[in-house]
Amino acid sequence: MSTSAYLGGGIFLVLGCFTLVIGLSSIREWKQIKSIETSSIRDSMVADGVVKVEGAVTPVTDTPLTSPMAATQCAAFTYDIQRRKGGDWTPVDHGSKYQPFLLDDGTATAYVDPAEDSLSLTMEKIETTDSEQLPDYIDTKSSLAGRRQYKEGCLPTGEKATVVGTTQSPTGDSSSDVEFGPDSNSFLISNQDAQQTANRMLKKGILLSPVGLVFAVIGIGIFSSELGMF
Repeated sequence: MSTSAYLGGGIFLVLGCFTLVIGLSSIREWKQIKSIETSSIRDSMVADGVVKVEGAVTPVTDTPLTSPMAATQCAAFTYDIQRRKGGDWTPVDHGSKYQPFLLDDGTATAYVDPAEDSLSLTMEKIETTDSEQLPDYIDTKSSLAGRRQYKEGCLPTGEKATVVGTTQSPTGDSSSDVEFGPDSNSFLISNQDAQQTANRMLKKGILLSPVGLVFAVIGIGIFSSELGMF
């Protein structure tokens, strides 16, 4: 079996499995979000298992984060920077930052302590940003040539957010009534309402799952062909 065939088959197989896992995970999240009724934060305090709540984001500290591209005050943000190479966009840099925040729906307040893999934020293309406007912690590799594309998602303060997860009694000095934290695989924070979040998860899963399956099958086919199995 040639080295190039090994490499090609391996790339297709790894990309396929990775994409398939993301797609299936998105479908699982969609099913979970749809299967849980939205409850008030007050009711979530006595609920067992995973709950889904919505409310307004309030900073815990006096220094909320500022998103790097749109300069929006927020409790969390993600960003993605790409550059054009030929006819395609290739990655330059990506990352996220987050801090604890309060979620208030008028019935009670919840202290939410995010984790990176809990963030599910819609990304918007930012048209007016260039590399000179970005903070130093974002490595844009200015030596790279070509047009750049900037995308950002954030959880703005004062705006509505959806949190899915399990609750626990408040700890520390929090003045909240209940607390959400990264204690299970069900923890999710979205900058959309529950219906919009579920729809986005479903679309993502429907798109990525078959693509991942096709790539994985191609990779397996390459290996099988080279090994004389077909």
